[in-house]
Amino acid sequence: MPLNPENRKRYPKDWTQISDRIRFDRARSRCELCGIPHGSRRADNGSRVILTVHHLDARPENCDEKNLIALCQRCHLRADAELHRANAHATRLSKQVSEKQARFPWLTGPPRPKEVQTPCLYNPGRNTRPNRAERPLKAKKKNRALRIGKARKKR
Repeated sequence: MPLNPENRKRYPKDWTQISDRIRFDRARSRCELCGIPHGSRRADNGSRVILTVHHLDARPENCDEKNLIALCQRCHLRADAELHRANAHATRLSKQVSEKQARFPWLTGPPRPKEVQTPCLYNPGRNTRPNRAERPLKAKKKNRALRIGKARKKR
C-alpha cells in the first residue's frame, strides 16, 4: 500500500523490505485475521485482495515485528476504524470553524489593534484615559455643577 507523502518521513528507509517480510514470509501471503490470500478475489464483491501491514500501536516509527500484522484492506479498515472516526470528527470541526470564519469574519477575524495611547488628563502618570468608573469623584461633581449652572443661565 503506498505511503502518504506527509507520513513518509515517519517510516524507516527499509520499510518495503520490512513490509514484504511481514506480508509474505511471516503471514505466508494471507491476512492474519480473516485468512484470505493475497491477490485473490472476494466472493461478495469481486474486489482484488491486497495485503497491507498494520501497526498495532498506530505509530509508524515502531517497526518491531511484535507491533506489525499483515491484514487485507477490509480488516485494516476495521482495525483503524476508531482512528478514522476521530480524524473525520476533527476534520468536520475544522470545516465548521472555517465556514464560520467565512460567514462571520468580524467574529473570528484577526485580533484588533491596540488602542491608541492618549495622555490622561486626570492622572499625568497614566498613559491612557481611565474609564468612567475610575475617574475621580471630584471631576464628576465639578462637571455636573458646570452643566447645571449652564442650564440655569440659558433659562
